[in-house]
Amino acid sequence: MTAKRAILTLLPLMICLAPLTSRAQQPERARLVEPVKPAAETQPVAEAEVVVETVADLPDPPSGETRTSLAVPEPAIEETIEITEVLLDALVTDRQGNVILGLESGDFLVEEEGSPVEITSLSFYSNRVNLDRSSAAEADVAPSPRYFIFFFHDRTRDDPRQRPRFRQAIKDTQKWVRTRMVPGDIAAVASYDVKLKIHQDFTTDRTALEEALGRAESGKDPGGNWPSRTARRTRPERDLPSLLASLPSGNDLRKETTRFSHAMRVLAAATRGIQARKTLLLFSQGFEGNNANGLWRPDRRYYYDMMQTLNDSNVAVYAMDLARSGTEHSLRDSLSLLSADTGGRFYYNLLTFSKQLDSVADENSGYYLLSYRSENPHGESGYRKVTVSIRNRELKLRVRGRQGFLYGES
Repeated sequence: MTAKRAILTLLPLMICLAPLTSRAQQPERARLVEPVKPAAETQPVAEAEVVVETVADLPDPPSGETRTSLAVPEPAIEETIEITEVLLDALVTDRQGNVILGLESGDFLVEEEGSPVEITSLSFYSNRVNLDRSSAAEADVAPSPRYFIFFFHDRTRDDPRQRPRFRQAIKDTQKWVRTRMVPGDIAAVASYDVKLKIHQDFTTDRTALEEALGRAESGKDPGGNWPSRTARRTRPERDLPSLLASLPSGNDLRKETTRFSHAMRVLAAATRGIQARKTLLLFSQGFEGNNANGLWRPDRRYYYDMMQTLNDSNVAVYAMDLARSGTEHSLRDSLSLLSADTGGRFYYNLLTFSKQLDSVADENSGYYLLSYRSENPHGESGYRKVTVSIRNRELKLRVRGRQGFLYGES
């Protein structure tokens, strides 16, 4: 998430008139130096100087009289607010999955932690594929490539029975790359067995992607993320974003991705610098969690950190169940939850994967990018939940997008 931050400092000051008191009860007398008023810029202002003189330093009042004094409460705590510009992608489709164009900021309702916020800007981005040219021109469509990450959760070593389905997913993805990938599409290939493997960094080269998918099927280890791998990128690829350049280097990649959830989190964080919606196609039969009485529950130690990083990096997960059609299993719930929590979709009971790959590509041919300003206490960090919807519910449109963002320095 790219954020523009501004710092505001508030110094409230209160003065109250104390009642008349006897000398024995007299409080300290204070002389106040007016605080400097904050300027229009978003820089912290200097704290107000408070000079205190005690009653002992002042002359005694005439006999029979009491002294009226000003009582000053303890200095107010300085409150600094950090203002962040939040960017939200919103993919809007009808029930048939057709991308909806021509919406305005007033058509959207954005809520942060349940409270409505004011939208400050709205743009529509598309690769212009599957969009009517006249409609696209009227809607002022800005060109944007589609980013895909093909991610294969390889558990064939532990369960060889998964190999036929794993191989089917690879073959269908190779066919999609060969026949349906369009000029301008940017894709990468990754897998996980006992660590994260990058078989192909972001590229537009369909042949390179097909070969990388073949390496993912064989489980071949491309080795550690050494600088020499990034240096081998071709000239066209050097102008594209790089996963390898943003991932842990050398053997640190293995050390930091010993769990599936760690691999997903590290991979998502490597895409943060790409200001666009990223589509991660996850081929898996489910991942770790807490299983009790046949029900899957997310492991709080790992799941929420992974999910929040995916959202913060604007990565939507489209999960495809590798289990055979008709198979019921509790780990399916892990894929369903992660897809819903990141603005993607979950596909299961699949004979093949071709139709679903087409569906994902079609609905990601255009999206809205909204922005608003979020205020958070300076120096703190955390996660804000965000929802995006269409105000007119009668339109019955579907909205998918990031579900939140991280703020502050964690």
